[in-house]
Amino acid sequence: MHLSGRLPDSLPPNLTQLWQWGLQDSAGFGAWRGGDTGETGPLTRLQRAYVECLPTVSLSSDKQEEMLAWCLDVTKRRVNDIVSNQHRGSYDRAAVLLAACAETLRLQGNDRKAHALLDDTRQRFPRHRAFHTELKTAVQRMERGLR
Repeated sequence: MHLSGRLPDSLPPNLTQLWQWGLQDSAGFGAWRGGDTGETGPLTRLQRAYVECLPTVSLSSDKQEEMLAWCLDVTKRRVNDIVSNQHRGSYDRAAVLLAACAETLRLQGNDRKAHALLDDTRQRFPRHRAFHTELKTAVQRMERGLR
């Protein structure tokens, strides 16, 4: 999210989903089991804390490139693991993760690299139709969200 240059309320859809998953994981068990009660709940408080702190964090362009390379590497390895091992119940999460990286690249003005990331993954798994369906859905969300 930090690499997108946007605050949580203006993120594209897949990045928003990834952000929400991260918040839920960070907030702990009570938050994702329905323990978030609006304005005073742990998810709301955690998001407010991030919104206050994130604008104060500044990364050099070298650090941003390093972080982006790390994110792309982790994403490719995670997607490869999920799809190669046919964890069909996680195809949607893999597609969201991949599309969130593509959204970040596009927000940084690197449409060509975003397209290549998605194309390379499609070509790596030509026979995994269920994954292609999930990826198509995530990419459609991305296209609508970045208009």
